[in-house]
Amino acid sequence: MSQVLGRRRFRRLRRWFGSSRTTTSMHPSRDQPTSELMEGCIYAVRHSVALKKDLEFGSSRFIEQKPWASALEFLARAKKTGRRLPIVFAHSERIDGVRYGALIDEIEVASPDEAGNRTTTVCCSRLVRLEKKHPLRDLQLKSSKQPLSDDFIRSYAICYTPQWFPAYPISRQP
Repeated sequence: MSQVLGRRRFRRLRRWFGSSRTTTSMHPSRDQPTSELMEGCIYAVRHSVALKKDLEFGSSRFIEQKPWASALEFLARAKKTGRRLPIVFAHSERIDGVRYGALIDEIEVASPDEAGNRTTTVCCSRLVRLEKKHPLRDLQLKSSKQPLSDDFIRSYAICYTPQWFPAYPISRQP
């Protein structure tokens, strides 16, 4: 049964990415460089149920209750240079490592509501579950160049793109 599900998932990924590779490895390889990715990425937390549901479609759209102003600027810089902005996810109910990766297509920070609160809508594509869970300390904060603490509990951070980030067949169009 698990082999059948594995084959189905592989076929779905192959159709989605348009790749004819016969491996399901999501690690960077020499034949698919990640040079079109930004040197930085966004780390975020989401509930595992939401991530599993989004994985079926290979894309995600979610709303954060805080303004991601820095991430919005970072995405604008990525688009201006023709690059893609990666995002990695950990489970919010138990933050024990990075489990998913995707590419951000759009970030929209809403105008303040009556109470002055702002929300952020994030749309991403090419969502995949990583082959293995990576500890948060594998991520390096862009601001301080220090590793993220395994006890880091904020909802998002801007980090350097890790070497293990999936090597996607990237197109400039989302």
